Amino acid sequence: MFELAIRDLSKVLEYSPQDEAVYVMRSTVWLRLNEPARSLEDASRAVEISPKSARAFGSKAEANRRLGQLTEAINDATVAISLDGANALAYATRGASKVELGEFQDAVLDLNKALSINPSYGFALGLRGAAFLAMGNKSAAVDDIITAVSLDPSLVELKEQLKKVLC
Repeated sequence: MFELAIRDLSKVLEYSPQDEAVYVMRSTVWLRLNEPARSLEDASRAVEISPKSARAFGSKAEANRRLGQLTEAINDATVAISLDGANALAYATRGASKVELGEFQDAVLDLNKALSINPSYGFALGLRGAAFLAMGNKSAAVDDIITAVSLDPSLVELKEQLKKVLC
């Protein structure tokens, strides 16, 4: 299914090679295919075309995070936030990067902001739960992880984490 989306979006770009939105969409699909390097290529192209696009910087941030380029991810997410302060994905991506760096208190601040924008954001809840767990707040961690899994049952890794916390 996602391969077909890549094919179709690539065809669109043949006819409209300056369409930033299509590059952002294809970048997102590359991430679904677990191809962060290709996602970063498309997100970077989107930023070149439209340097004031919060969505393009947000996609670039997530691709960098998935590549383990956490400082770049934080920087790109910060630019996305400066362009659109209501970008929950950018706050969550920046928070996720901070969790991976062990900056748990700062991560919780970003994840709280993401959740104030989108209270049903399972990914952000799960990350905040992981940050709470790392800071020793088991009760808050369990609450967040249970809620995240109920909102998004596809968060399989959180289900496993919850089992470990409760045992």
